[in-house]
Amino acid sequence: MRNAKSLGFAEFFDQHLVPNTPCILVCDAYSAWPAARTWATAHGTIDRGALLQQFARQPVPVSVCRCPCKESCTIPCELPFDEYLQNHLDAAKDDHIVYLKDWHCALRNPDYAFYSVPEPLGYDWLNPFSLTTTGDDYRFVYLGPKGSGTALHCDVLGSYSWSTNIAGRKKWIMFYPGRKAAQQARRVFERLDRAGLGPISLG
Repeated sequence: MRNAKSLGFAEFFDQHLVPNTPCILVCDAYSAWPAARTWATAHGTIDRGALLQQFARQPVPVSVCRCPCKESCTIPCELPFDEYLQNHLDAAKDDHIVYLKDWHCALRNPDYAFYSVPEPLGYDWLNPFSLTTTGDDYRFVYLGPKGSGTALHCDVLGSYSWSTNIAGRKKWIMFYPGRKAAQQARRVFERLDRAGLGPISLG
């Protein structure tokens, strides 16, 4: 766990990026983000009114996950944001969970600067190249009910992703690279699945 105020990019590069070790950043600047101030309430829950006011009928990508969860369980589609928020966010319905996943919120709302990149992570190698060459990006927003999540995976294109939790709770399970660790990860994921605790984010 490192404090973003005292960790510069060079130190982060040498101690975390090059050796490929996880880093939990404590970042006071996060509390000043519009996303932190307006998307969440003081009690740590999402502020539905503020989100509806901002995004209203904007189409968002969702994945429908049938339960019990299996590794390949998603049926991708799009819904208006307000419909997702009002009809699918509170809990699993019947035998499925609807998860707002891989929403290109920053790309779709270029005039809405809802976050800033912490200084230690400020050198972005992937997104400027992708935006220039394809017009696409890898900056995502996720929103889902209890039990939603992502199956066992690596970061996009083998890159180094960073995430911030705005509201609610999210659990990450990370494994060291290597064949033995991959086999261990698979066994853990299968046990969670059999116990009815999937889907769960594994990265």
